[in-house]
Amino acid sequence: MQRLYFLFIIGFFVVAVALGTSKASEINKLNTGLKVPSPTPAPTQKAEVNIVVLSPDAGQSVENPFLVRGRARVFENIVSIKLRDKKGRVLTETTTYASAPDVGQFGDFETYVGYSTLEAQGTLEVYQASAKDGSPIDLVKIPLNFK
Repeated sequence: MQRLYFLFIIGFFVVAVALGTSKASEINKLNTGLKVPSPTPAPTQKAEVNIVVLSPDAGQSVENPFLVRGRARVFENIVSIKLRDKKGRVLTETTTYASAPDVGQFGDFETYVGYSTLEAQGTLEVYQASAKDGSPIDLVKIPLNFK
């Protein structure tokens, strides 16, 4: 009798372990017929775009001066702009302000950028300067052709 009881206990544990290693959703389907949704992965934070340049377009031929226009969400609403020639030399460097109504919100910006170069091509860089060390962050590079 004790041996039979012992085998019954062991059999019970084997079944319990086997069921315990099955997926909960499969057990639930078998027992209740209800479907349990798979666990939803935790949301991941996507990178935010803080500077959007609306004009000029990449590859556009620009006259001297030309309008730089866009929207930005930047520290103290300061948008930094550099124009480089094909060799990477800085032709013009300036700042303008975004018209954001409050901290953390986007604001429009626009300014004219002039240049003096014999090069036919260059790159417009629009960014915010890091409050920590002044290095460019949220850098947007736009290749341009000079007229």
